[in-house]
Amino acid sequence: MKKCCLFLAIILLLGALVSCGKAAKEVVPSANGTGSAKPAENRTDDAQKTPDPSASKDAKEFTALVSLDSYFVEFCLPEDHDGAFFTDMGANCAVTVDLYGNDVAIYHEYDKSAEIEKKTVGGHTFDYQKFNNMGLPNWRMYVIRIENSYGYYRFIYNVYAEEYDDAQVEKFMSTIRFMNEK
Repeated sequence: MKKCCLFLAIILLLGALVSCGKAAKEVVPSANGTGSAKPAENRTDDAQKTPDPSASKDAKEFTALVSLDSYFVEFCLPEDHDGAFFTDMGANCAVTVDLYGNDVAIYHEYDKSAEIEKKTVGGHTFDYQKFNNMGLPNWRMYVIRIENSYGYYRFIYNVYAEEYDDAQVEKFMSTIRFMNEK
């Protein structure tokens, strides 16, 4: 599990580098929940570019199903997502998922970053936080936690922009489904 946490931390760091236009590797989830790396400099989508303030600020719909079978969870991202990365409302975004055996692990890292509130979306009640990571105005993090019979889940929804509509995060949250709910 520590390797998984380290792996996801590296993905977050690489996502930040990609959003800054640096060369990095990105993990592209496959259908079985594992990932493969590909160079970010070969990407040609908007997630590699710095958002243009004059770009469309239209909110995207979360309709592309992503199944992480090894984590027993699925959720939706915008149709034009590239692995965990996508652009929405002119912002670069990335979503990561952690699965832990106890609740201490999911709360320890960000427990003091912002107040934790309860938010019911899509038939689930989540513990929810939002804050500017490391005090940076253009790196907003939404930390979403929930317990399921499989374990304790932590979703981190990163937004690399100063402004973003919280309703988009709720749209994402409404798509989260656990395999034991089918």
